[in-house]
Amino acid sequence: MGTLDGRIALVTGAGSGLGRASAHALAAAGARVLVTDLNGDTAEGTATSIRETGGTAVARVHDIADEGAWAEVVAAARAEFGAPVTALHNNAALTIGPVMDRDRDPLHLDLDAWNASLSVTLTGSALGCKHVLPGMLEVGAGSIINMSSTRGVTGATWRMSYNTAKAGIVGLTRTVAVHYGAQGIRCNAIVPGVFDTPALRGGIPRERVREVERSHLTNRLGRPEELGNAVVFLASDLSSFITGAVIPVDGGQSAFSEGLAPAISRGIED
Repeated sequence: MGTLDGRIALVTGAGSGLGRASAHALAAAGARVLVTDLNGDTAEGTATSIRETGGTAVARVHDIADEGAWAEVVAAARAEFGAPVTALHNNAALTIGPVMDRDRDPLHLDLDAWNASLSVTLTGSALGCKHVLPGMLEVGAGSIINMSSTRGVTGATWRMSYNTAKAGIVGLTRTVAVHYGAQGIRCNAIVPGVFDTPALRGGIPRERVREVERSHLTNRLGRPEELGNAVVFLASDLSSFITGAVIPVDGGQSAFSEGLAPAISRGIED
């Protein structure tokens, strides 16, 4: 599309799933992309596939909870592409099984799981903002796209730490927007629904997929490229008057009570 020609983008957690889709979408729109992931092999896989389709991308191993690692990848982007990062997609979050399995309700708060979730999902995103802001201020422009969750804007009976971290992303987004809007830097958050990724298909029983589909007003799962399209929109000048916003890309999942899902999906099917 060429809407991001000349932009330097950094996408965390881009070795697979939605991060990978977003990195591809940014590259297809003309951005030069630094692909980062805790897994170096998958990060390189994404960068290679972008290059194979005519885009520009390099990969770096990146632990988003490590401030030193943030300084290194932001410097690497400037060294590789000759300009500072002007589009950051804070996609990565802590979703590994051992931590999530201990992430329950307030009465059974596991402090280790709580600290791990917040230090990666929330603090990692805050560090990303901190380290790209100097370059954005230098050029007087930039877009930060954070990743919240439907569980960050609604209540839930499970995964207290993850939900709280994702709710914190909303506050982080608005705070950055308030501080730097006058300097040409925008910060928005996406609230994703459930997307059809290999991780999803491998993580829940097949019979539950239909149940998850019905939790969306669209009566289906999202396609990863649809999330990527939203990231490109928010990174580009097409969204130049949007900042401090929390934007659902969730097929209507956060717009209604999930208890209504069976009746709504029956209406669609009928």
